[in-house]
Amino acid sequence: MKRKSIILFSMFAMALALVWAFAGMTAVSRTARAASDFYVSTTGSDANDCLSPANACATRAAAVGKATSGATIYIAAGTYSNTNVTLSSKDLTIIGDGMNSVILDGGGVDRVFYLSGSAVSIAKLTIRNGSTG
Repeated sequence: MKRKSIILFSMFAMALALVWAFAGMTAVSRTARAASDFYVSTTGSDANDCLSPANACATRAAAVGKATSGATIYIAAGTYSNTNVTLSSKDLTIIGDGMNSVILDGGGVDRVFYLSGSAVSIAKLTIRNGSTG
């Protein structure tokens, strides 16, 4: 009888340990998800969550607003004219579909990006007609 109790207690302890380990992994997964991938497309909508190409935002400003520090923003092919997107206190990576296929155009009237207290990496896109205005 005592042996059965020890075996049952051991099985209960292992099951409890597995549940606890799984709960910890789930919490880690949710934490890791906080810095995610966000998407921008000329056919997107700023009302979208930006978390997939199918639910892309229309503007960089919307994606930046929804992103957390450490996130990557992917910009689909197209010409984007929204200007003066402020990157403040968020460390982000911004990647275009290609230097010749993603154009961020300031129209000669304003900045394309305004950086303040951020570490930002920008790749595979063209920034043109920006101003220091």
